Amino acid sequence: MKSPMFVWVLLAAVCLTAGTLPAQINLDFKEGQLGDVPKGWALTTPKGYSAKLTDQCSQPQSRCAVLRWEGQKTPEPSGNLLQTFDAAPYRNKSVRFRASVRVDSPPDVRAQLWFRVDRAKQQMGFLDNMANRPILSPRWASYEIVGDIDPDAERIVIGMMLFGRGAAYIEGVSVEVVGNSEIAPVLERSRPLAGRGLENLTAFARLFGYVRHFHPSDEAAAADWDALAISGVRAIEDAKDPAELAKKLEAFFQPVAATLRVFPASQAPPQIDLQAPAAGAGLKLIAWRHRGFGSGAARSIYRSERVTSPPDGGKLPAPFAADLGGGVKALVPLALFADAQGTLPHAATPPATKGGPPSSGTQPTTARCAWRTSSSPGTSSSTSIRTSMW
Repeated sequence: MKSPMFVWVLLAAVCLTAGTLPAQINLDFKEGQLGDVPKGWALTTPKGYSAKLTDQCSQPQSRCAVLRWEGQKTPEPSGNLLQTFDAAPYRNKSVRFRASVRVDSPPDVRAQLWFRVDRAKQQMGFLDNMANRPILSPRWASYEIVGDIDPDAERIVIGMMLFGRGAAYIEGVSVEVVGNSEIAPVLERSRPLAGRGLENLTAFARLFGYVRHFHPSDEAAAADWDALAISGVRAIEDAKDPAELAKKLEAFFQPVAATLRVFPASQAPPQIDLQAPAAGAGLKLIAWRHRGFGSGAARSIYRSERVTSPPDGGKLPAPFAADLGGGVKALVPLALFADAQGTLPHAATPPATKGGPPSSGTQPTTARCAWRTSSSPGTSSSTSIRTSMW
């Protein structure tokens, strides 16, 4: 069953696009008057939201759009700035929607780009709304979504959603063809898991859940976890023993969880520096807070968010010690220090917010990941990853 938010957005887009569809326009926000809704774009959300042209952008004398909640009550369901255009020129192509985005007042505010293809006879094609990798950073950064356009596609809808009390800024929008839309052949057939490979992927699944939902780094919050699940299976399955498994797991998760430590169960746990950096003025603690599992779905009673607090005596709390099975254990920090630029340590190269397919073997057209746990870190839990490809 489609969520009320999804149905509402779909109907709004259809109403806006009745009749002849135009090509995309004003992606650089140069047309229109400051303070007005950008030309060619539509604000299709309830009263309380505004969308305006502004010059408060990443570069002087440039223009962007800001989507803002200006109401008094708790915003619901979300703000939505979108543009709809003719899909005909893009049929049978792979298309990239890219934009630079930042948000105000993170982590309580998040933004999500979205990209949808509407097919003939009211069928829906490709859809990605970044629900699993929301934009949380107050710094300008480029994000992208790549999707295949069906041969019977009628319209393409691109946009940005805003959740929470605050604002999201968008600039530098582009829509471009990056190749032909082709589904790669299956190069590997399914096979049962057993022995060392099964132990390795069980350990990977458990650590995947802990890092995704409890490691509070900016990189983890922005990661494409579906893509990481797929690439992780290929990277981890063939580890020959606990020592190699520990090394592979730590190396795989390092770009999104630099403070994670994985080690053979037969060895003593490594030491982790919990003290604040020497230049610690203005630091805060950041950690995840879960009320159930917050998937980002509209109108959900569950919510997951990163929250900040003052440093507790200039020291991080002890990390969560996890027995992953397969002869390896992990120390997973549940809190990090953060400064005005984000969580520490800062990543030298930010991870991609949207991952590509594996370099070889099966190329999935769809991947779904689900994390299941009976409790939070600190108590006994059962964790698994479920990945479907077709």
